[in-house]
Amino acid sequence: MKLQSKIARIYSPVSSELKLVDQKLVDFADMAPDYARPVLQYAVGRSGKRVRPVMTLLAASVFGEIEEHPIKMAAATELLHLATLIHDDTIDNADLRRGADTISKKWGNHVAVLIGDYIFAKSAVMVCETGNTEVVRRFAETIMELSSGELKEYFDIGDVSCDISSYWNRIYNKTASLFATATESGAVLAGASEQDAEKLKIYGNKIGMAFQVMDDVLDITGSSSELGKPAGNDLAQGVMTLPSILFCSRYSSEDSVKRFMQNPKDPEIIMKLSENVRDSSIIGECEAIIAEYCEEAIAQCNSLPRNKASDALITLVEYLMERQN
Repeated sequence: MKLQSKIARIYSPVSSELKLVDQKLVDFADMAPDYARPVLQYAVGRSGKRVRPVMTLLAASVFGEIEEHPIKMAAATELLHLATLIHDDTIDNADLRRGADTISKKWGNHVAVLIGDYIFAKSAVMVCETGNTEVVRRFAETIMELSSGELKEYFDIGDVSCDISSYWNRIYNKTASLFATATESGAVLAGASEQDAEKLKIYGNKIGMAFQVMDDVLDITGSSSELGKPAGNDLAQGVMTLPSILFCSRYSSEDSVKRFMQNPKDPEIIMKLSENVRDSSIIGECEAIIAEYCEEAIAQCNSLPRNKASDALITLVEYLMERQN
């Protein structure tokens, strides 16, 4: 199946509901106070593929017709994701996101932090409107996990001895936790059994882990034009990711590793290390880890009701696996 056909198959079961999610996001920005409106309209207008809300809607659709509460939850997951991106870009002093100026670049750090807070708050309000205390609690826990992951990443900056267990914990918190909440909450709000909701939570977790490892690989192997942001940004920011952690552990006696350990902030040394990682077998090992996570995600779908929505969740995994090639 061609890539575009896969994308259509993923989105088509929930296309009408996704339009309602988009409208909620637009309405949120358009109805904001006049001083905040331009910033929010810019932020919402620059949103990406809506992967997390699509996952929420698909998880709900597995169990029947989608009602209002999963749609609100889908909008909330996208707003939470958007708020974290705005804060991330501010902390990282990033100029570009998806090929356009970041909020912090365009309006300054103070506005970026406050607008991120404003969006966080709106996402919480939307979740509360579902009236489901289990979902509200899980969403609050997710905000804590996201913050914990970002804090861990910040305090690990420049720590070239970052171990693999710390990395797994960090990327679960900063990425996979929201994916897991997106799918679990969609299932819960659609009336799924506890067992089925747990399967979709695990599915989201595995997809989120694969997604983050893939981003970390693409940061090494991709180009700035492909990524919509500077390539090699992780090491430049002092953040050790799976490819660099594995390479430095495996080839500790290699010259580029020794030089990096001694001076992890030198741009030329970072560039040389990135080249060596890119040309090594480590990238293939990371891709194998991504594939394993994807297979585990598909396994969770095999015992769910079979319909267009559950098929789309499987296709989403297949699309993710092809994205790395």
